[in-house]
Amino acid sequence: MRHQLTVLAAVRDDVLTLDGAAKLLDVCSKTVLTWHREYGLPAHRIGAVWRFLRSELVVWVEAQGESNVQ
Repeated sequence: MRHQLTVLAAVRDDVLTLDGAAKLLDVCSKTVLTWHREYGLPAHRIGAVWRFLRSELVVWVEAQGESNVQ
């Protein structure tokens, strides 16, 4: 049971709000939404709110760096 709670806590920590994603990426929230719309930044809309997975953002940022090098 304890392992299940640890896994659930880790999953919850991986989910970011729009402000949390903006803070992680060091940009304003409007930029996060623009990047989602124009450049495919991974995002999940649940009703009227946006949620972001930290792991997806990290992969996306790394891919952007690779595409800029090529």
